[in-house]
Amino acid sequence: DREPGESRHRLRAPGETERWVWSTVAPVSGADGEPRAFVATLVDVTSSKAAEDDVRALNQELARRVEEGLRERDRFFDLARDLVCVGTLDRLLLVGRACSETLGYTTDALCSTDVRETLHPDDREAYGAMLARVAAGERAIDFVSRLRHEDGTWRWISWSVVPSGAGAIYGMGRDVTEVRQQEEELRHVAEELRDELDQAVAR
Repeated sequence: DREPGESRHRLRAPGETERWVWSTVAPVSGADGEPRAFVATLVDVTSSKAAEDDVRALNQELARRVEEGLRERDRFFDLARDLVCVGTLDRLLLVGRACSETLGYTTDALCSTDVRETLHPDDREAYGAMLARVAAGERAIDFVSRLRHEDGTWRWISWSVVPSGAGAIYGMGRDVTEVRQQEEELRHVAEELRDELDQAVAR
């Protein structure tokens, strides 16, 4: 072959340990243009090859840990009974299964929809004020808002929202619709009793 060549391979001298070498071979041509000799160089690259192997092994280990971490995260999001989500000030990035079960939307639909579109109109101003506090680094605890279910009804959700240094927002919510309904029923009963008491006193 008249073309220069290079390769990396292993060599073992008698009585020596195996070494990795980088070799190059270049032909030396005569006056007629035919190769008359070859110039070869050998460079011991055992230490750099070992470093490459260490980096490759480290990357594989990191990839394995990341994959395990993602599986654990997904498992947590799937098993959490509360509404768990991660997002930005504009939209959701990741939601748990409970969010889908509580609101009736698929997880993909929730992540592709602006949260404000599902908010009750009367809660949007308070929601904006809450986001402003979170954007300033504050936590929002027990922030209650109504979200529209896929069937058109409203769900009362009590949220705890925490900002992170990476710009993400972590939220955990609990469906308190039944509690709100019970409170409303008790309020009506109390008003009826008060009216009856007022009428009895008036007699």
